[in-house]
Amino acid sequence: MTLIVINISFRGPADTVHSEMTAFVHWLQQTAKINGFLHFADESHGPLTTDQVHGCSIACCRL
Repeated sequence: MTLIVINISFRGPADTVHSEMTAFVHWLQQTAKINGFLHFADESHGPLTTDQVHGCSIACCRL
């Protein structure tokens, strides 16, 4: 299964937003793994240059 992230929005000072976003992404990846997801994808970005899941037309990496 693939977890597809559609839209996430953070507001505030850049240093606060960056740390909150990093923590959220880490939590999301760990929660997805625990619940049996194998991939993490973001439909707002094109394929990744590294760790891209073969055949996925959006940013998609293995958890």
